Amino acid sequence: DEKYEPAGKEFLLAAEGDAMNLLRAGMAFNNGKKVDDADAALNKFIAIAGLPDQYKKMAEDEKKRGQLIKAGK
Repeated sequence: DEKYEPAGKEFLLAAEGDAMNLLRAGMAFNNGKKVDDADAALNKFIAIAGLPDQYKKMAEDEKKRGQLIKAGK
C-alpha cells in the first residue's frame, strides 16, 4: 500500500499540466489507503469548470470508494 502514496504525489505534481492527473492522484491515494489525500485531490478535480459530466462521475465514484476503504469495507 505504501507504494501508492509516492505515485499520488507524482500525479499531483503532474496535475499542473493535465487535470486528469488529479483524478489519477485520487485513485492512487485511495489505493494507498490515504483517503483524506484522495478526497482533497478529487475535490480539486470536481471543482474544475467545464469538465465533462462523465469525468466528474468518475471522481464521485472514486470518492465513494474511498469512503468504503476508510470504513474498512
